[in-house]
Amino acid sequence: MTNRSAEPSTDLEPADVLWFVVAVGFYALAALPAAWALNAILDDGRADYLPVLVLVVVTAVVARVSPFALRDR
Repeated sequence: MTNRSAEPSTDLEPADVLWFVVAVGFYALAALPAAWALNAILDDGRADYLPVLVLVVVTAVVARVSPFALRDR
């Protein structure tokens, strides 16, 4: 049986850094198309670019929950 401290560990493991980089990458990939699609929707008044915006939102949600929610903290 291991003795665990009540305080969380502050040591960064390589896997933690990798998941952080992956999440930031997803956000960066989602930000540019989102800005483009939203700008096109607002300027043109058409919903032709709505699927792009939906895809971007789904990508951002996956980036937020996938790397961190599945890890036991």
